[in-house]
Amino acid sequence: VKMPHMDGFSVLMEMRSNPQTTQIPFIFLTAFADKPFRRRGMNLGAADYLTKPFTASELIDAVQAQLKRHEELNEAREHQIEDLRQNIVMALPHELRTPLTGIITCADMLLMDYDDGVEPNLERTEQMIRIMHKSGLRLHHLVENYLIYAQLEVALKGGDRQNFVFGEGIQDVSSTLAYVANQAATSAGRSVAITQHASADKTVRVTEQNLEKIVTELVSNAFKFSEPETVVTVADGIEEDAYVFRIRDEGRGMTAEQIKQIGAYMQFDRRIYEQQGMGLGLIIAKRLAELHEGQLKIESEPGVGTKVTVRLPLMETA
Repeated sequence: VKMPHMDGFSVLMEMRSNPQTTQIPFIFLTAFADKPFRRRGMNLGAADYLTKPFTASELIDAVQAQLKRHEELNEAREHQIEDLRQNIVMALPHELRTPLTGIITCADMLLMDYDDGVEPNLERTEQMIRIMHKSGLRLHHLVENYLIYAQLEVALKGGDRQNFVFGEGIQDVSSTLAYVANQAATSAGRSVAITQHASADKTVRVTEQNLEKIVTELVSNAFKFSEPETVVTVADGIEEDAYVFRIRDEGRGMTAEQIKQIGAYMQFDRRIYEQQGMGLGLIIAKRLAELHEGQLKIESEPGVGTKVTVRLPLMETA
């Protein structure tokens, strides 16, 4: 603790600030046994704090305990990386090939008819064009989400937030919420129950484009992970100093561990359930809420359903 030139606390802070050394276990070994010293060391991220006098076996046990924990953490990280790798390997080829196959197959059929001089059949031609259009939209959504996620990560790590946060907020935000939720429902061939209690004269700190993206991804997810005959509800209101909206479904639900693991390219039980997407929609919605100094919270129970709550701050009135 009291080394010359640079004391132990300073060494620990330097190590924790350097990405190359931040994960190295750090043990204090000192004659300073007072509680404030111990508390300060642990608060700075020390793994253990041994005080003199000590035995050789105590020191060896402390070191071995931290090395074992370090190894367990590395194994857990490797497991997470492997899960992520498997998700990408399983999802990406499918998400790229499926819409591309639809586009290319329909284009080939139309070209074959043209080359063979077949009289155009308007009904068949319309069907082919609609398949191509739907496939193109699916591919466009995948590419857009990939680019948005990459830009959000840069913005949240100290980049230019103005690429996402600009304008003077939204008034009558409930109208935007209802419109976007209904659009997502129409696209999914479902219906949504909307209950609104937000005041129209409140201005919410979010851009219209970002709010639309958040609502679209969350409502679409609610439909994706619930059966067609079940209900999806959307409700909003003003709570204290924030605009709050909640989206609830009666779908598959998630475990507490799955909620903790939510991130880019993370999908659960894809080997069991057929589902579209790369697992980017939910993390994009979360990052957009955080970018506007808001938050996104998930409550879920397997077999019962999921509720997502988004809180966005209100603009200060003059």
